[in-house]
Amino acid sequence: MNAYQQARQLLPKMPEEVFRLWFDGRIQANGWPPVGPAWLGALRYKPFGLWQQLEWEKRMVGLDLDRFTSGARHIIHGLIQANFMGRHNVYSRTLGDSKERMAKILEYVRTRRSLPGALILLEDSGSYEIVDGSHRLAVLFFVLADGQTKDLLETDHEAWCGFLPGQQSIPR
Repeated sequence: MNAYQQARQLLPKMPEEVFRLWFDGRIQANGWPPVGPAWLGALRYKPFGLWQQLEWEKRMVGLDLDRFTSGARHIIHGLIQANFMGRHNVYSRTLGDSKERMAKILEYVRTRRSLPGALILLEDSGSYEIVDGSHRLAVLFFVLADGQTKDLLETDHEAWCGFLPGQQSIPR
């Protein structure tokens, strides 16, 4: 059994699209099983067992910055500052192609009036953590903050939302 098959067997509740968009690339980059510092970050510092328990639902999500966790807002603001304002921070030092990625997303927004692809979020008590899509969200909130271009896109966007059944809180 290859690494992909092993992971799919351990994550049977994760929809194929979520796995393909987010998890498959992590396996290619970090190997399998999910151990080590790279996997800790990829799993958002949550135990692997949590990912096995999550239910998933694809839905339209209203992307209001206040609906994101403080950690997610920190990432979004850090990416905006590093890539649009030229500030040196952890994001400007560690994400080599970040500026190019965000420029491509901004061009996509300008030409298609939407964000590319489905976001992947964790939902906990009405707040969202970002699993995949931090660059896209940074572009969204940068555009919304610019009074001249905020009409470029809708704030409702398609997202895969992972959540614990029965309104259980996600461990911090």
